[in-house]
Amino acid sequence: LNKKLKLHMFEDNKNDNEKIILIPTFKNICLSLIAYVFFGGFSIMLLSMLMTLNPQNILGFLALFGMIAAFFIANRSSIIDKNVYAILRSKEVEK
Repeated sequence: LNKKLKLHMFEDNKNDNEKIILIPTFKNICLSLIAYVFFGGFSIMLLSMLMTLNPQNILGFLALFGMIAAFFIANRSSIIDKNVYAILRSKEVEK
């Protein structure tokens, strides 16, 4: 992922007061949204299951941590293709 985020063609043309914004493709945005809804919904469902059951099952507890970890890792799937849109923004303030 770090190799994909490093754009060598912008390093020479970029000043210190400019930043590069990476925008994923439409397919990757849809994949990220579906993953957020899926993993976020299951983690909330597992949390409510753990709070309502009397014997707290260790498998449910581990599944809760697994779903929460998958929810946070789902953000990395937004830039998985080689096609990424890049915008070069300047932070200069006009005087």
